[in-house]
Amino acid sequence: MRDVRFVDEPLVVKSPASPWPDVVAGSTVSAPDFFAALGGRVRWPIIQMLASGRPMSATEVASALHRDFDGVSKHLRILREAGVIASTTGEDRRMVLFHIPVENRPEPGILDYGFCRVRIASEGYLIL
Repeated sequence: MRDVRFVDEPLVVKSPASPWPDVVAGSTVSAPDFFAALGGRVRWPIIQMLASGRPMSATEVASALHRDFDGVSKHLRILREAGVIASTTGEDRRMVLFHIPVENRPEPGILDYGFCRVRIASEGYLIL
């Protein structure tokens, strides 16, 4: 049995024989924060939109979801801080574009974060 410890920092695996990396997906992503960020009726549609690989601004996401900018911006920040999505600055430095990194999208409809794979489907999701 693996000796796994969940803390406010990244998921740390104590077993030397474990196939898991010392830090989830080679970053500072913590599994509890990651899964907490996935929960939410607003966040899941955001993930579905960004799974295509096309970067989107908070304004575009809010418009597509028919939601207010401030609320969507908060959800995007939570997803980014949990390591689910990433952001880059657009050509106009005031513009921030959100996306799911290509290394987390190994094939269409699949998100892979190292410690879990999520299959994106129009009617829901399945954690593999």
